Amino acid sequence: MKIMGKDSFEEFSLEKYANDLYNRRHGAVELFWADCGNDEWAPQENNCHKNVTELCSLNKELKPIRGWLYFHVQDINMVRFVAHSVVKAPDGKYYDITPPNDVKRPPFIIATESGYEFENIVINIGDFSFSPES
Repeated sequence: MKIMGKDSFEEFSLEKYANDLYNRRHGAVELFWADCGNDEWAPQENNCHKNVTELCSLNKELKPIRGWLYFHVQDINMVRFVAHSVVKAPDGKYYDITPPNDVKRPPFIIATESGYEFENIVINIGDFSFSPES
């Protein structure tokens, strides 16, 4: 599969990418909940990327962070990576601003590729599952 990079189409291996994310799972960051809605604007459920982009445009102290929520179903040795966006606040913590706020947030692996490359992976592949070798 080819994914558009900064300058051209580059060969992309989902298996290699999944292995890289899996190998970085221990460096995942903890997410905190932030209720940042008000009368003028409120984040929408299931719209994390847009929510983060809009909030960061309203508050320049926040930094958009793209990455993957990490789920591991040990009974069947299956991993699920779900594309997600959060904000990094001046206090150095990572905040999930997308409702609902009553769920425990899974570990979040920060994307290392550019925002443009991350967007291309999300558009062309989306969320995906992976079976790590035992």
